[in-house]
Amino acid sequence: MTASVSVRLDDDVRATLESEAQSQGIGLAILLRQVAADYPNVILVPLTDDPALVIPGLTETIEPTPENACTKRCFALAPLVSSTASARVRATGSKVTAEQLARIRGQVAETIGLR
Repeated sequence: MTASVSVRLDDDVRATLESEAQSQGIGLAILLRQVAADYPNVILVPLTDDPALVIPGLTETIEPTPENACTKRCFALAPLVSSTASARVRATGSKVTAEQLARIRGQVAETIGLR
């Protein structure tokens, strides 16, 4: 199961990135299961609406639907996969389809050399 999440950026990041860090980023939590009882991080794939950032074969296009709550076409950028503290993540209730999630996880696996 995956969910769209909003990620809070901490004060150090805000100081470094100034205006970019003032907004919350949107991404997909793609962690399949909790790795360990005390594992405090979530694996994230960022979303963007900028087609200039698309890397063919490694980006999933997400069309707007009521389930994903997107208002316009966006892109899941698997090459920019990251991890963040669970405390900085807030679930939105939105989600992608199981097929999209499978493709995104496959793209992440290819990006980090597991395929």
